[in-house]
Amino acid sequence: MMGRFHHAWNIEPIIEAAEYWKQIVLLGNGSVFSDDDLWTDENLDALQTYFVENLAYGEGNFMSRLESQFQPTSHDVNRLMAEVMWFHLLAMHNLKPFALCLILFNRRAM
Repeated sequence: MMGRFHHAWNIEPIIEAAEYWKQIVLLGNGSVFSDDDLWTDENLDALQTYFVENLAYGEGNFMSRLESQFQPTSHDVNRLMAEVMWFHLLAMHNLKPFALCLILFNRRAM
């Protein structure tokens, strides 16, 4: 079992969010930010193709490079990446992962 104490901040909301992710995504085959089915083989394959196999080096910050990588993908793939980023950044106390992922999640909705 992982440690649940940090002298400077309360990690219980993080543990609760991770448990929610586990129940909804891993065990329930759902989505954290919507009722849509985002965690499909097709969408995961697109993440592999456009993110893992298409590293973006060079000019721009992380968000601008990420946006260029995902430009050719569907709205659902963008939303899946937002969920992946949310989970990845969940335990980082000096970032606001929910805010970042809402930006990613909503960027292609307009």
